[in-house]
Amino acid sequence: MAACPNGRDCSDFYGWEKAAWFKIEETAFVSVPVTDWSPSGVAWATQKMYDNGMKWTFTIPKCLANGPYLIRHETMAVQDSDELGKAQFYPNCAQVYVSGGTGKLKPKLVKLPGDIQPTDPGVLFERPPLPFAYTPP
Repeated sequence: MAACPNGRDCSDFYGWEKAAWFKIEETAFVSVPVTDWSPSGVAWATQKMYDNGMKWTFTIPKCLANGPYLIRHETMAVQDSDELGKAQFYPNCAQVYVSGGTGKLKPKLVKLPGDIQPTDPGVLFERPPLPFAYTPP
């Protein structure tokens, strides 16, 4: 997420000018029924999104300050993640207004694009059969 600087809306906020983004959630693997395609009962989190009609549900932390924000949801395709520069990123943004927040969170801000590099663990990696130790970028 990123707080919109004018305090009203995100109409004049581009998001790439400085470190403004912070992470509120990440998911790599989900539990699924054991099947031929998932004998371990584990799948990439995109399976949950597919099963939910291409929707993803999460909770916005109550510790955020009130105001307008951009939410950036990103899906990363990892089928070619063992080749440098082949991981594929699919970001989408939506504007929300947070109310009832406490303002206690002072998150570490990062610049996007720029915080994630093609050589980062979780972007460039070998994909053994699931499950395996994995940390999202």
